[in-house]
Amino acid sequence: MKQTLLALCSLLIVSLSSFAQKSFGEGLSGFVTIPAGKVNGKEIPKFYMSATEVTNAQYREFLDALRAAGDTARLHAAWPDSTQWNRPVPNPVWEVHYFYQKAYDNYPMVCVSKRGAYLYCEWLAAKMKKAGRNLHVTLPTEDQWEYAARGGDSAAIYPWKGKTTKAEKGQWKGTYLANYRRVGDPDSPPVDTTKFNDKADITAPAECYLPNGYKLYAMSGNVAEMISDHDYTKGGSYWSGRDQIRISAHEDFTPATGASTVGFRPVIW
Repeated sequence: MKQTLLALCSLLIVSLSSFAQKSFGEGLSGFVTIPAGKVNGKEIPKFYMSATEVTNAQYREFLDALRAAGDTARLHAAWPDSTQWNRPVPNPVWEVHYFYQKAYDNYPMVCVSKRGAYLYCEWLAAKMKKAGRNLHVTLPTEDQWEYAARGGDSAAIYPWKGKTTKAEKGQWKGTYLANYRRVGDPDSPPVDTTKFNDKADITAPAECYLPNGYKLYAMSGNVAEMISDHDYTKGGSYWSGRDQIRISAHEDFTPATGASTVGFRPVIW
């Protein structure tokens, strides 16, 4: 599966070693500018959002820093619960390997509680402050998330143009634009194996698929994302159906435990 996914990234001319996969904290590396605007009738001031969900490698850096500082309380609170890989169906291989194998360094971090996500944001803010930038780092609000996901198109249903989950024209016509559960999806059959079909049974690398108009990757599908003002998630995941990966949709989430289908991406202002 990994080879298929890496071939996909090559096909879409996406580099796994590009800026969004580097360690956060050096200036605003890894973040993109989201300009001021309106969503749902509300004014949205300019902010910055991570181009991808936080990756396994980035989260491990955070845990290593807590360990080095002897901060056992935060380390315990932030530690991922990999047993969540056994829900909704048993997945013992991913429970053992996903977070710990370097092969998955650039895959999105999952199985983290909402408390763990906030602790990561606090640590990142402190890291940036040491670098001379006194910035507020947190999870996005639902309005911020939806505004960013639309990529500058206020009428967007998904983070890409069109009403389906496949590219409707241009170079990538007929290719899927997100990693989601396609069982019973009218967009799926027939599968054209000469075009993109990643066959991912879990996540794809954080920087796969085409970015939206603001250069944000995988705002729909792959892993769902936490938001600050509700205990549900946005964007849907590899386990979500087509309707659940719409920008307007949301899914239930247990913030105390995290889930194998849920990650997060910080925002800065």
